[in-house]
Amino acid sequence: MTHDFAEQRRTRLLSIPAEITRINRQLVAMRAERDKVKKDLERREVYVRQGARLRESYKTLKSEAERSDYLKVQVLEDLDYEGLAERAEQIAVQIDKLTFEKDGLEHERKALYAALLAYAAEIFEKKLDEKTIADMAGRGRVLS
Repeated sequence: MTHDFAEQRRTRLLSIPAEITRINRQLVAMRAERDKVKKDLERREVYVRQGARLRESYKTLKSEAERSDYLKVQVLEDLDYEGLAERAEQIAVQIDKLTFEKDGLEHERKALYAALLAYAAEIFEKKLDEKTIADMAGRGRVLS
């Protein structure tokens, strides 16, 4: 590894925490939105079910299974509910993408750190060997 390459890696290593922080902020915002959308979905479901129970077609259904199925269909056919459900799905996908990106950055950070440590150890070892040879030469004991 050359000094310039090591410097590039060091610079990249130092820039990664800012990127991770940016992603963490996005994740916090996306999770907050996800929670809000879930609450809105629950409210919308309750609203649609209450409205469906007031309809004459619901009241004519005999069995509990028929009524349950009728309510499920009413909820799933509601356009507002459908829009909220789609948004919840989009948010989940975005959270997965951000998490994947963050994991990749953390892996890159660890790999760069390990490579730079190995490079530093290599330099230290060379300097130590040079010093040892110089000390031995100064004492009159030169290795052949």
